[in-house]
Amino acid sequence: MSDSWSVRVRWLPWRRLARLGIAGGRWPRMVEGPLSVLARTLWFALFLPLLLACLLELLVLWVLLPFVLVGRVLGLGSWWVDLRNHGCRAGTFRVAGARSARSLRGALTAHLRRGGEPGDEGAARLVAAEGAEFAPVEISTRDWELVLRRLSPHARRRWFLWRRRLSIADSLDVLPGWLGDDPISAIIAIPFVLLFVLCLGGAVLELVVQIAILPVVVLLRLVRALSWPIEVVHRGKAGTRQQVHGFLPSVRARRELAAGLRLSRPRPAPLRQLAPLR
Repeated sequence: MSDSWSVRVRWLPWRRLARLGIAGGRWPRMVEGPLSVLARTLWFALFLPLLLACLLELLVLWVLLPFVLVGRVLGLGSWWVDLRNHGCRAGTFRVAGARSARSLRGALTAHLRRGGEPGDEGAARLVAAEGAEFAPVEISTRDWELVLRRLSPHARRRWFLWRRRLSIADSLDVLPGWLGDDPISAIIAIPFVLLFVLCLGGAVLELVVQIAILPVVVLLRLVRALSWPIEVVHRGKAGTRQQVHGFLPSVRARRELAAGLRLSRPRPAPLRQLAPLR
């Protein structure tokens, strides 16, 4: 199955509005030194209220979940299966029971793994077999821009003396976006949260050390005793492309390199091959 598509059963009564992935997708990149540090500092001040909102929403959802499940067992509500493209919701299936929801998820996942498409004739037969109804969802331009930002390589000048082994952004990546969406993932979330705290502590400690020696490193680069590494970062992995002496030449080199890295992919059209939800 292409890693662009995923199928998940939605246990919670509504799709969560406050997700840490919202902040992670907008994490300012470290490309222009002090300006990036300022942007990241301001972002982190906004991240704390988002974290609180995420925890509060999860608490409300988990208080309501037992009542929602009882209502679904009594036939008072439907089960929902979300189809996602690169994490963006591209459609929703409505089925009558938990067994049908799990069966549809498994059948669609297997179909996509075999190279099928979510809107082809084979998928339509699977949907009909479970008596599911389908509602296509148009991926917004803003959400698709965040997908392209995440998938695209980007260029940066490395201000610090060495490439950090840990970062706050990497710590956020430890927390999968689906944690807390169902009873099993709530239990799985505990070790992930502990790992997040550990990674975050290590990232902060390493950052403090690098900031402490940064003035000396920048001074040596300004007098051209050290070069500026120009790196390309793709999906969290960085590789040095150039070593440039001089402040302004390094600015031009980074911008020239960055100009050709941005991916350009058309936003997926809504799936219309399946009957719309009535």
